Amino acid sequence: MSGRAALSARAAAALLALALALPVGARAQAPSDAPEEPAPAAAPAPPPATTAPEAGAEDEPAPTGGSTAPSGGTTTPPPSASPAGTATTPRNAAADDPAPPAERVLEDDQDPDEAAAEEDEENWGVFWIEAMAGYSFANLVTFKNDNFIPESENLEGSGIVGGAALGFRIYFLTLGARATIASYFGFELGTVGADIAIHLPIPVVQPYIRVGLGYAWMGDADYEDPSLSTTDVYGLAIDAGLGVDIKLGRVLSIGAGFDAAFLNMGRQGADEALTIGEVNLEESGDAVGLQLRVHGHLTFHI
Repeated sequence: MSGRAALSARAAAALLALALALPVGARAQAPSDAPEEPAPAAAPAPPPATTAPEAGAEDEPAPTGGSTAPSGGTTTPPPSASPAGTATTPRNAAADDPAPPAERVLEDDQDPDEAAAEEDEENWGVFWIEAMAGYSFANLVTFKNDNFIPESENLEGSGIVGGAALGFRIYFLTLGARATIASYFGFELGTVGADIAIHLPIPVVQPYIRVGLGYAWMGDADYEDPSLSTTDVYGLAIDAGLGVDIKLGRVLSIGAGFDAAFLNMGRQGADEALTIGEVNLEESGDAVGLQLRVHGHLTFHI
């Protein structure tokens, strides 16, 4: 009886275990009613490796990390740690060197002959010598006639004029001395004095203005024997002029100008008493006149 009871208990226990295991297996074999979740998206592809900058590039920093250079597949070393613990980026020697300035490139590409021509145009030298010739008009009593010379004498005329000048130059300023001689019917008129001029600093064509102060004389010149030249009329000359110079080469320029000279001339009294018209030659006389000159000139620059 006890054996049958034990067998019955074992059978009941087996049935209970089978009953408990059956729902679990069924659930494992049955398809799931829940909707399937979509598969996770694939990870994005890593960005393309940056290439090392070309030599001379200054606007982009040198790549760091594990980027690969275009040649040979070599990689740029990663940043190294400094003693203080901060990362340092290796320097790019090509990027650190600045590109040559554009002006220097243009100078290197310039034709040597053109460069020499420009230098000749801009260089007007330090010393200068000038020769001039032209036409002149003079009236010695334009503004004043005080017992000067009898009207029977020529006090007005026109004729050729020549002259010379020399001096030195400081950038746009020239200083020097100038002398002129004009020949009129019945008398000659000469001037000599200091001269200063301001030139507009343009390479090839230079306008100028000038003023001068010096000595003037009137007389009858004897060119064959200057010792026989006679004059007892002389005085002060104030020059003013303007013109233009044109550079032809390293040492040569031509130009044209217009000058006006204000003349304050005085006559010395004669030893003998003589009166001609209203002029008493025994007494001194005085006059203020004007001379106008139009001329061309040739200048050598040293």
